[in-house]
Amino acid sequence: MKYKKIIGTLILAFSFNTLTPLFSTKAQAKTDPPNIVGQYAITIDADTGEVIYSKNGDAKSYPASTTKLLTALLLAENKNKEDILKFTESALKQPDYALYRSFGPIPLGTTMSADDVMKSLMLFSGNDIAYLIADNVAGDTSKFSDMMNAKLKEWGLNNSHFVNPNGLHHDNHYTTPFELAVITKKAYENPWVKETMAQSKATVNTSLNKPINLENRNKNVGTDGCVAGKTGYTSPAGRSLAAVYERDGRTIIGVVMKSAYDVQDTQVFKDMKNIIDYSYAAE
Repeated sequence: MKYKKIIGTLILAFSFNTLTPLFSTKAQAKTDPPNIVGQYAITIDADTGEVIYSKNGDAKSYPASTTKLLTALLLAENKNKEDILKFTESALKQPDYALYRSFGPIPLGTTMSADDVMKSLMLFSGNDIAYLIADNVAGDTSKFSDMMNAKLKEWGLNNSHFVNPNGLHHDNHYTTPFELAVITKKAYENPWVKETMAQSKATVNTSLNKPINLENRNKNVGTDGCVAGKTGYTSPAGRSLAAVYERDGRTIIGVVMKSAYDVQDTQVFKDMKNIIDYSYAAE
């Protein structure tokens, strides 16, 4: 594994506690590791940095909409909840899983509060919302991608590179389970992002004054200790899930990538439960 190569950088960047070595040891479990469908996965103790479970944890893969964890963090770092954001031309060009396609036309220039934008990004996973954020925060998508990659570099994540804010497929848009776990932790550390990811439902509004009811696409949230997370899917990426769990005072971050998108959309959530249960049973 390559975890040790970035320990020095991570110690400075994350201040996970003073425990060492960071992200370099694996816990001993009472049972054999679970056999999951996802091709790539990892679990990490958020407080000690201990890698508990890993399946191709260093391998590069496509993150799909889990990309939006970083998009959300950049929104939270650059805007306030009450700020007003406008729908842009690039936002309204986005394909399915867009707010305007699912809930009716949204004219160019329609506005939303930043807080409703955050909810629309984290719960509904709006592809248009991600571009709205990019344009309102950075001026355009290219500049926002530069901000994303600067943040990754700041954190020492050298096996990740993002070219857009929503994770729609691009060959040069990738990360690893390990580095996605780090991104998840950093997003979860932000109070605004954290409280939003924990919501199972929300109602948002636009300047059109037509309330929109949203449900969290993370089916595990609010159950079995799952306090936050973000789903993702594209055909090349498969089904992905990044999640944060809290049980008995212990926080574990789990990532599953390239799992199956079955008819009932349950497999990636089963994969996550299996590796999380295994990780909490580890000594």
